[in-house]
Amino acid sequence: HYVLRTLAPIDPTFHPAPRRHDESGEPLWAPEAIAAGALFVLAAVVLALLARRRPTLRPYVADLCWFVVPLLPVVNAISIGNINLVSERFLYLPHVGLACLAARAVVPLFRRDRRWRLGATFGIATVVIVPAASTVGHQSVYASDLALWTYEAEIEPDNLVAIRSLAQLAEAEDPEEAYARYAHGQQVARRLH
Repeated sequence: HYVLRTLAPIDPTFHPAPRRHDESGEPLWAPEAIAAGALFVLAAVVLALLARRRPTLRPYVADLCWFVVPLLPVVNAISIGNINLVSERFLYLPHVGLACLAARAVVPLFRRDRRWRLGATFGIATVVIVPAASTVGHQSVYASDLALWTYEAEIEPDNLVAIRSLAQLAEAEDPEEAYARYAHGQQVARRLH
């Protein structure tokens, strides 16, 4: 999930949804997350092996370690019963490593001819502008508690925290809606656990 959230930060979330389970209670893993993680691990291992023979690659491995090492305690490789599979706040420090890695990879392109410099500049601008546009587009989500938890429930209907928060917000104005939301939360909780 961390690799996917890094490569494609689509539908950012304040509170990730519960881990999904099958009827027997075994956790279900998203195939795209497993594939992205496996490709990342394979690329990291290949880079580390190449760095043994080519010392010029060792700084790249060090930058990559800044991404990997801070994620080790929160990667949930072994199920310990946590509800949240991922939290985007755990990506703040690892992204420093990716920024260093990207800068180290782009600098040689600026030493080449004009076409390479233009391509590198366009690539950097894209990497900065696309996430910035996504962030600006999601500002309205934080306008109120109702807007935030409505958005969270829309992107993940089984998010128990969003369901409970919407029920609490409805208590004062519409007790029947609050009761319906609490009842829905109970159904979701039984199904997930």
